Amino acid sequence: MKYTLRTLFCFLLLSSCYYCTNPKEEVSDHFLPSMELLKNGIVHKYYFTRMPHDRNEQPNTNVEYHYFKQNAEGELIIERYNPALELIHKSRFRIEEDRVKELEKLRIYPDDTLSYTLTEHNNYLNFGQDSARYEWDMTYKSDHKRHFLLHQGCIGDTVINGKAAKILKSAGIQTTTAPDSTQEVFKFEETEIYVQNFGLWSSSGKDEEANYIIELVEQITPETFRALAAHDVKRFAYIDFENTLDKDTPFDLCGTENSIVDYYNGGEIDAQFIGGKKPLRRYIEERLDASKLYQESGYLALRFVVNCEGKAGRFTTDEADLDFNKKEFPTETVQHLYEILASVPDWQPVLVREENRDAYTYITFKLKNGKIIDLLP
Repeated sequence: MKYTLRTLFCFLLLSSCYYCTNPKEEVSDHFLPSMELLKNGIVHKYYFTRMPHDRNEQPNTNVEYHYFKQNAEGELIIERYNPALELIHKSRFRIEEDRVKELEKLRIYPDDTLSYTLTEHNNYLNFGQDSARYEWDMTYKSDHKRHFLLHQGCIGDTVINGKAAKILKSAGIQTTTAPDSTQEVFKFEETEIYVQNFGLWSSSGKDEEANYIIELVEQITPETFRALAAHDVKRFAYIDFENTLDKDTPFDLCGTENSIVDYYNGGEIDAQFIGGKKPLRRYIEERLDASKLYQESGYLALRFVVNCEGKAGRFTTDEADLDFNKKEFPTETVQHLYEILASVPDWQPVLVREENRDAYTYITFKLKNGKIIDLLP
């Protein structure tokens, strides 16, 4: 699978439209996390889903965490972490009115750190005009060389959850040259949405092989993120079995609690509803009593364990409003959605090195005014 610098994705923008125009000049940090958040630091959790054009390939969802903070010099630092909460990229930026210029970019491996070569006059983001250019070169340890060029060609305005937002449309090309001088070239398009005082909210894109989607699904404080990054039994996906919705229902693990596989562990098959997202949505709709959603809006995540035999148990919830502030849904709403998922007779267990394992997984219901508008991931 191929990746661009800024992962591509496809996002359905509900009840809004956008256009290409030269908007009034804006200060770029209005469309990044707020200055108050940057001073303390904030972590964004994103879902990344790849949807291959080849119908014989299955869609794949992953998770990435972006840690935003301001350094002592007033520069913006963005660190990117993989699902195991390991640092993989680190970038340093300078905010200049309506532009965000990248000053340094590092690719971090367990045993090495590589530095990208950035062109002198590139703009990582430009909220004030249609035209912008972003470019870098990299030589990898295998002696493969990669050149990346992105042209921002259009911006527009929209509103997301009552907040002003900017839409950036770009097109790019990535060229990889092997030591024998053979080249692999692929082109892509992307549309990014930045929300006032939040930053990157979502984006849409495609290349020759697939469409991609991303959506911001959670904001996490640095203190919580650091605590969860400690890899003991109470790691990020940890569920306290004594405080679950079904704590009185018998449920057996195939292995030990410490060996439960984390989310998006890189297994051959993820723990999921058999058949994927569309059959899951049908299953839910057939059993849903909409009156029990009570015009609620927000994110209601049901986290649980699927054991090696495909049985689910140990359900718990994470709950937030559409701005990612913590909230509590009505007990009847939580209970109803839990009972629907708990009624699934068999789930697809995670497959790791040709072995079915116990795994943490979750389904997030995105609700707006009492309707389920999306299931994540």
